[in-house]
Amino acid sequence: MKLLVLTSTLPGKHNETDPRFVLDLCLNLSRQGMEIDILTPHVNDQPLQENISGITIYRYRYFFSGFEKLTSGNGILPNLKKHKAYYFLVPFFLFGQVIAAYKLIKKNNYDFVHAHWLIPQGLIASLLKIAPFIQCPPVLCTIHGSDIVKLDTYVLNIFKRWIIENVDAITLVSKSLQYYLDQLGANHNNIQVCPMGVDLKGCFTIQKKPEERNPLSLIFVGRLIHQKGILELIEVIRDLYKNYPKIELNIIGEGDLSERINNYIKEEGLEKNIILHGAKTPQQVAQLLNQSSIFVMPSTINEGFGLVTIEAMGCGCAVLASDLPSSREIIQHETNGLLFKPSDMTDMARQVERLILNNNLKEQIVTQARQSAVEQYDWTAISSKYFSYITDLYSK
Repeated sequence: MKLLVLTSTLPGKHNETDPRFVLDLCLNLSRQGMEIDILTPHVNDQPLQENISGITIYRYRYFFSGFEKLTSGNGILPNLKKHKAYYFLVPFFLFGQVIAAYKLIKKNNYDFVHAHWLIPQGLIASLLKIAPFIQCPPVLCTIHGSDIVKLDTYVLNIFKRWIIENVDAITLVSKSLQYYLDQLGANHNNIQVCPMGVDLKGCFTIQKKPEERNPLSLIFVGRLIHQKGILELIEVIRDLYKNYPKIELNIIGEGDLSERINNYIKEEGLEKNIILHGAKTPQQVAQLLNQSSIFVMPSTINEGFGLVTIEAMGCGCAVLASDLPSSREIIQHETNGLLFKPSDMTDMARQVERLILNNNLKEQIVTQARQSAVEQYDWTAISSKYFSYITDLYSK
C-alpha cells in the first residue's frame, strides 16, 4: 500500500525541536510494509527532497527564500497571532501545497492520502477530491485538537463541515474531541479514536531511579501560553517555596509568555528555583524528565491529547494534571497519576505536596504509569492500530 501524507510540521536538520509524531507514525507504518511519501512546507534551508529510512519527504516552496516562516517555531496559529504580516503568506501556503500534492498524485499511484489536521491539510485534500483531471485516492483526516477546538469562527466552521463530509474517514487523537465534531453536526460513519504514540522503548525510558532524583524537582513541558496554565503553576511554586526553599521547576518550551515569565522570576528572586530551558529536542526532553520527580500539566482548557504526559510517564515522573476530559483518558486518579481542578491553584499545590510528602504514593504512581503508557501508547501499539484501520478502509 502506498500512502501520501500531508502535514504542516515535520522535524528536520534545522528544526529538530518541532513535534515529530507525524514522522514517527510514518516510520513505524513503513516498517510494517507501507510505502510512504510525505509532503510538507519548506522551511529555512532544508532540502526540497530527501529520504529518511525509506520514506521520501517532499518540501514544497510557497514563497521567496528566507520568508517561508509560517510553520517555523511554535506553529502556524501562534505565528499568525504574533506576526500579523504572516497572514499574507497563508494563500501562498495553501495554494503551494494544493499544487504540490496535485502533481504528486498525478505522478504516483497512491492508495490513500493521510491528511494531518482538519485545517489546512484536510481542506487541501478535500479540494483535491473535487479537482478536475485527477483521480484523488481516498482521504483519511486526523484531527489533533487545535484544528477543531481553536479555529472556531462561523466561516471556518462552514469549511470544517464541508471537509468532514468530503473525507472518507476521520481519526481523533482523543475521545473528548468527539464533542466538537458533534457540535458541528458531523455525521460520518468512519470515525475512529487513534492517538499519536511515543517512543517508550527507545527515547522516553527510565534512566534514573526515583531515589536518584531530587524529590523537590518539578517539570513542565509545553508552549508558554495562557491556556497551558504555566502562570498558575509558577504561582504555586512561589507559594510552596515558603515551606520548601529547595523546590525546583524546570520549564521546557517557548511561547508568548516567555519574556513575562523571565521577568517575573527575576522580580521574585526565584532564578535558582525556576529554570527556563527553552525548546529542546526529544532526547534533551527525556534527559530533563529523568532528572525530575514530578511532571505537571496545568492546562486550563481541554487538550487534543497530552503526548508530553505519556513522555513523562515513560521517563518515570509522577504525573499531575488538570482534571480535563483529555487528561482522564490517560490518568486514573491515584492509580497512575493525580488530577486537580483546572485553574485551582490551591488544589494544585495540595496535590504537589502529597507527592512530595508521600513517597509510597509517588512510587506506586510511577510504576503504574510506566506500565499503562507502554501497553497503550508505545508506537508499536499505536502504529498497528493505524495500520489495521487504514488497511480495513482500503479493503472496503
